Amino acid sequence: MTRPRETPGFDTFYLVLNPTPTPARLHARFSFPDGQTIDRAYDVAPGARRNVWLNDVLGQVGAIAARFTSEGGVPVIVERSIYWAWSEPNGWLEGTNSIGVTSGAATWHVPEGSTSAAFEDFLLVDNPTDEVVTVYISVFTEDGRRETLEGTVPARGRSTFYMLSVLERLGLPPRSSFATRVTSEGGVPIVVEHAMYWQREGDRYWHGGGSAFGIAR
Repeated sequence: MTRPRETPGFDTFYLVLNPTPTPARLHARFSFPDGQTIDRAYDVAPGARRNVWLNDVLGQVGAIAARFTSEGGVPVIVERSIYWAWSEPNGWLEGTNSIGVTSGAATWHVPEGSTSAAFEDFLLVDNPTDEVVTVYISVFTEDGRRETLEGTVPARGRSTFYMLSVLERLGLPPRSSFATRVTSEGGVPIVVEHAMYWQREGDRYWHGGGSAFGIAR
């Protein structure tokens, strides 16, 4: 689900827990920015955990979204962990971690955002539907300004919005702190995640980072 996977050295893991006494059959769909999808299936034993390493499944791919569906409604919990290296493969420097969300929504709120100093900020929007969706990204600044940018997300695809570029396109101060609201046209269910990284030095990887899904409404 994240922009940094476009940079070599990132490893993504989907961690699946089946807390029930029933075997779980999972159908995974990996969605690319252009709407291309790749499907896989996984079995998770009762009371067990399974680790799906994305790099092993698809190689060193770029930005991607993932959806896991449990056959027969067996309840499972899915978590995603991403780690990245600074100078050597597998010499991880930092990582992020997010629990998956169970459904999409038409509106998402992201209270935190910053492009100040060494921060790089990304808004990640997944469209799990079969139609192209128009989204409206409203940016709220600390001095009370609000501006809205229109964008699109391909069917079954994922779009990455680099917030420094968004601020510049909206005529807002390019280096500032802000909150964001994303709304889909026509109430189409989407999923919104926020990723922030900091202290990237030249070609070296970010020293730190964090990610979180927005607040659905």
